[in-house]
Amino acid sequence: MMYRNNALLAAASLAVAALASGCASFSGAAPQTFDEQTCVERSLRRTAAPDSLPLAFRDFSKACADGVQSACSPLGIMYELGLATRPDPARAARLYQQACQAENVGGCLNLGLAYAKGNGVSADQRRARALFGWACEREHPVACRELGTLFVNGLGGAPEPGRGAQLYQSACDLGDGEACTRLAGLYERNAWRLNAGKALDLYEKGCVLGNAEGCDGVERIEARATAIGKTYLGEAAAAGGSTTAFAR
Repeated sequence: MMYRNNALLAAASLAVAALASGCASFSGAAPQTFDEQTCVERSLRRTAAPDSLPLAFRDFSKACADGVQSACSPLGIMYELGLATRPDPARAARLYQQACQAENVGGCLNLGLAYAKGNGVSADQRRARALFGWACEREHPVACRELGTLFVNGLGGAPEPGRGAQLYQSACDLGDGEACTRLAGLYERNAWRLNAGKALDLYEKGCVLGNAEGCDGVERIEARATAIGKTYLGEAAAAGGSTTAFAR
């Protein structure tokens, strides 16, 4: 990975260790595809433990003021979501911009999200594509996933579901459960290539990686297989891994 940890960020991240959801301890090894900053930012967006937030906000603010861009990006998330401070999406976007200009991958991802949603800045899907693309090239799984969504939906350019599927696969391979589930949906809905076996495999992987929609997809496809009175895996194998039965 191209990410780099920083002593100041480590100190700040310890303050939000209680926020971690699905991350290894900040004091040691992190999941293979996530650096410390990614883990902290994911935790801030998913599970905010109020008692930990004031200390985290203080430490991120100090580190960012000292020029540590890997602290500016999570600080931006706190302003964006109003964690231990009043919500200020515009200030969040400025912090993401500052971090991104210093080539902080998380900062560019978050700036891309701001442009994609029009949150704190005017919506600009083309710029979001460029930012996600830069971060995806540096193996940030969320950036690859969100870039895939822009390609699938034709935002910021012409629809390219095939390219979107490739990006979802890249993000899934990097450990992003939501990307696995989104790709599974393409296969299930025939938005890319109808392949129920592949969809089930991807839903299962998404579920294992902690994505609830992936678990729902597994249940849905297995229930449909039972309802039509056919053995799912047998039918998929007979069709070379693809079946039209699940297009219904």
